[in-house]
Amino acid sequence: MLRRVGRWYFILAIPALVNILLLRYDAQFVRYGIFLGLFLAFLLVEWVYDYRLHIDWRRNWKLLAPYLALYYAANYGFVVMPWKMEHRALQGITMLVVVVIQISVNVATHGPWSTRQKA
Repeated sequence: MLRRVGRWYFILAIPALVNILLLRYDAQFVRYGIFLGLFLAFLLVEWVYDYRLHIDWRRNWKLLAPYLALYYAANYGFVVMPWKMEHRALQGITMLVVVVIQISVNVATHGPWSTRQKA
């Protein structure tokens, strides 16, 4: 089910690319462009590992380390981007809650204690 639903996650690349294009002449382009670029890099690594190469990368620390670095950097960006905008602290707090829930679900479903089928 995760593989079937997970591929829809890649649709998020479209708004990220659109925002990069819309922000390219904005004074905040560097700040937001970096975070959106990290998110796109994360999506690319995820796609290559899971959908292109079909490898079991979660057990190989050399493949897992860059994935996790991009994962946490992208999530950090999604919390900081709205938080740093004027009068947008509520959006930042909302994104922080969403990111904490997401990371909790990922830990619960991908750790050695998860109930998913072992390969």
